[in-house]
Amino acid sequence: MVPLYLQIGVCFALVLCLLAFISRFDHWKRLGIPYLEPCYVCGHRVFRKFLFKSYAECLDILYQKARAQNLRFCGFFQFQTPILMILDPSIIDRVLVKDFHHFSNHHDFRYDQNHIYSHQLYSLNDSYWKTLRRQMSSMFSATSMRQMANRMSSCSEKMEQHFEKQYNRTWVDVHELAFKFTADLISRALGTDLDPFSDKKTPVLELLYSTFKPSFFTMLTQFGFIFYPSLGHKFAVMSPTEHRILKGFVAENVHRCLKKDGRNTDKDLFQFLMDLEENKNESNESASEGSNEDPAFTVERKIQNPEELSPTKEMMLIGQLIWTFTDAVETSSGPLSFCFHLLSLNPEHQHKIKAEVDEALRRHSTEVITDDVLKDLKHTEKVIKETLRLYPALMPVVRICTKEYKIPDSETIVPVGTLLVVPIYSIHADPQHHSDPREFRPDRFDEESPSKLTPFTYLPFGNGPRSCFGARYAMTVLKYSVASVVAKFEMTPVNTKTNVVPLHPLSPILLRPREPIFVRFTKREQ
Repeated sequence: MVPLYLQIGVCFALVLCLLAFISRFDHWKRLGIPYLEPCYVCGHRVFRKFLFKSYAECLDILYQKARAQNLRFCGFFQFQTPILMILDPSIIDRVLVKDFHHFSNHHDFRYDQNHIYSHQLYSLNDSYWKTLRRQMSSMFSATSMRQMANRMSSCSEKMEQHFEKQYNRTWVDVHELAFKFTADLISRALGTDLDPFSDKKTPVLELLYSTFKPSFFTMLTQFGFIFYPSLGHKFAVMSPTEHRILKGFVAENVHRCLKKDGRNTDKDLFQFLMDLEENKNESNESASEGSNEDPAFTVERKIQNPEELSPTKEMMLIGQLIWTFTDAVETSSGPLSFCFHLLSLNPEHQHKIKAEVDEALRRHSTEVITDDVLKDLKHTEKVIKETLRLYPALMPVVRICTKEYKIPDSETIVPVGTLLVVPIYSIHADPQHHSDPREFRPDRFDEESPSKLTPFTYLPFGNGPRSCFGARYAMTVLKYSVASVVAKFEMTPVNTKTNVVPLHPLSPILLRPREPIFVRFTKREQ
């Protein structure tokens, strides 16, 4: 029989643990910050449905509750983690731009030169982020975008050949198509050809595709990476097979980039990653000032063969490869698939885009879509902006308070270490900011429209110094893709008849439809 004093001791310890657990949910009350009533264990009862409802939709429920109380900001609990939600556009302006130095990091990521995510721009903090951000500032510059736009025509030809080959297939999964199209574009920008339209499966392409395919493991990795870095880093570890595939891809491209004196004059994105230390691009000349850059962020200036790459430099190239693919492809393919879906439901906008493309081609006396042609596609741009309002590229914007901060026009003090979230999806769907928010109305972005958008109520790629680095590339890809497809094909819906579709619960960062969206593509008569 267990002694009585031991039983009492165990019960006392359990009571103390329970009180300590419950006291965590007094966090916002102690700070005097308005908050949504928590539910023990899951934080808020909405997270009980976490595996059955997308994170954007869960956050939207909390947003609506806070809106009903006319709150400018409020605290809530995500499981046991206290998070501050910002609703007021003026405060969002402060957090993302004007008072950026208080919220300069995405999270409390710890730099580890041997971990793949420590070499990606998103996860870097403080001086590490500043160093790499400065070095890569011209990666998606206007000049680079112009060069890329003028090299995209062959991708359109491949897509058309793919449709001809699959002509008996009367419908297409738009996300699959969008992924292949954008992957083709970014692989060419990297200076290689993954050939996603081919029947032959490329190992590196299959690996990158599976990395973002909605699954329980993907959900744990992405959600942990954003909100629980220590957990995300444990899940985001490459297997020996994955490392071998990416290492081989890096070695292959290093061979391609080398020339007799150890360099290649071809300025593709992979060459750019190899040239970070030298900063050869003219817009990065000023970046050479200062000598406090971490050595893990640079590549030896005179690599003569891939075997000279140290494990750290190799990991840096692999990390940047995955980040570039994510930032450029995944922020483009998702919105592009939703855009095809919305256009299939709204044929009048297909006709406007077709007429606009034909006129721009005639005006510039060309048969291919060039950078100059893209600049004239105003209605196409409005269609893309409206798509990004309904389905923003990123969800959500997360920041961590690095310096104690007083919220303007309030007595609220935000302590260091507080996580903040900006619910972009909910703000875009708020009728106070956008009339008829669930309607597909590209004309709301008409420059001549008397109704102007309230600043910081439209944030498809975030805003401020830490906004999506690939936003410029994503817009170029989206405009080119929509214009080239609509000019040659007419789209009609197959299985989905509404603008707003349920979102996939296992894709917390990037918006994905719960069920595949199929669209029928019919080639236009020339």
